[in-house]
Amino acid sequence: MKIKGHSLAAIPLAAGVCLAGGSPALGLGMALTSILIDADHVPEYIIWQKFHFKIGDFFSKENGYVTPRVVYPLHGWDVLLLACLVAVWFACPDWVWCLLMAWIYHLLWDQFLNPVGLGFYLFSFRARHGFSRVNLRGYWGIRCPYTPFKLGKGWFE
Repeated sequence: MKIKGHSLAAIPLAAGVCLAGGSPALGLGMALTSILIDADHVPEYIIWQKFHFKIGDFFSKENGYVTPRVVYPLHGWDVLLLACLVAVWFACPDWVWCLLMAWIYHLLWDQFLNPVGLGFYLFSFRARHGFSRVNLRGYWGIRCPYTPFKLGKGWFE
């Protein structure tokens, strides 16, 4: 999903938090977190472009899936699980759990709308394949089998 899609998807998240009795600041914080999870794409792009970062180019190319590596640590259910365990261990405050919920929200949107299999959203799976897009090619394009719907091309672009 591109930034426009994540931005649109963040609106009901923020509204839901506010309607459920949360503060507007909490709703905004969760919405921004659900969008900014994609910041983990930036290092791959910067390395691929030999440290020449241009914001317009990043949004036109990176979201077209052209970088040769796919590390993306925040796009892994296993990393999210580890973060939740750390939050439990350290008895983190409620706002940390809200940010974790926003992270879950982001991954759910990506998992359902991006044309990749479930394994792709496991950091350990990508690590076993050397984080190489070429090594993952056989897994690319396999839609999650439990996707309940298929949106038209460009829906969240």
